[in-house]
Amino acid sequence: MKLTPIVVPGKRRRAGEPASSRGVSKRKRIRKTPNKALSKGSKKLRHGKVSYLEEHLPLEILRSIFMYSENINLVRASPLLGKFLSEIETRREVFVHAFAPTWCEQSKTGLSKLDRKANPEFQSALLDFSWVNMRFVTKCFEQCARIFPQFMEGRDIFGDLDMAFDDEDAKVTVEDATGEMNATERCFMVHFETFVSKKRSIDRWVSLRVVVDSISMVHHKARIPDALITGPWDDEALKKFFWLTRVGACYQEDQTWELAYTGLETALKHRHEPSGRAISALVLLERTIAELKWPADKLTEAHELIYPLELKAAWTKKYSVHGVLNSFRRRLEEEANSAAQHAQGVQDGQDA
Repeated sequence: MKLTPIVVPGKRRRAGEPASSRGVSKRKRIRKTPNKALSKGSKKLRHGKVSYLEEHLPLEILRSIFMYSENINLVRASPLLGKFLSEIETRREVFVHAFAPTWCEQSKTGLSKLDRKANPEFQSALLDFSWVNMRFVTKCFEQCARIFPQFMEGRDIFGDLDMAFDDEDAKVTVEDATGEMNATERCFMVHFETFVSKKRSIDRWVSLRVVVDSISMVHHKARIPDALITGPWDDEALKKFFWLTRVGACYQEDQTWELAYTGLETALKHRHEPSGRAISALVLLERTIAELKWPADKLTEAHELIYPLELKAAWTKKYSVHGVLNSFRRRLEEEANSAAQHAQGVQDGQDA
């Protein structure tokens, strides 16, 4: 007795065999596209089921879980959690929780007066957000000072414990058009306005951190956001970059020289802007990336960005990143001074 062949629809049949008499089912499998999945009839797919945690836990408990877990991904777990944990009061409370161990250090030894240590990864994740601007930071600093007055007495937003900013060049006028500037932000703005002047006094004040009793206002392992290294820089980004550099933030090992090179290219691209932010950013880059090790060919390319047709014959392998940055800064300042003199000459000619 021969075996009964089994015919599977859609499979190849042997040569000479008749086609299968089994009909193809008219029922077709409907595959939903993203548009169909979001259509009016797909309510089950459109509205996800709310978890027990989201439905029953109070906001105060969720906020505490977020703070003590120190995991920024919690706000990305669901849109509802993100909404709950994105209120301005929650942001400030979480930011104070993250930075209080650093702000309450006893001295530059790094020993905190609190019973817990700072988490550099959590600090880095918070600093990456664009809404963490200097107005936000200064308000959080004042809030932390109210919570821990016994630990933060006598220090300012830069971590200087007993050093007054008495430089004559610092006597600048700080305008507050909105009336929302607090005392800490005003202190910061005096330093910043002095920095963006031609004196670039950050060179002096950062070097003084070595000899005075100061503390770093961020953990030494916290990352400077990549966007502040690469640019471009608006006013808020430049303020934030200035503060991080001024308070002792460092370039981390996992941040490569490519970021710094991109920053140099960006500063060169925007060097003719009247705001002068490119030169200011270059000074900050000089303090941040000067000790990096670059490939020799990239040092050459960086030097040629500044002097495309000059000093090629004088190029040596001993040239350093610090030397490239100094040349870059000097060239930009020369161009800025030349443009200012030209504009003044045009103005004098019109007045005459």
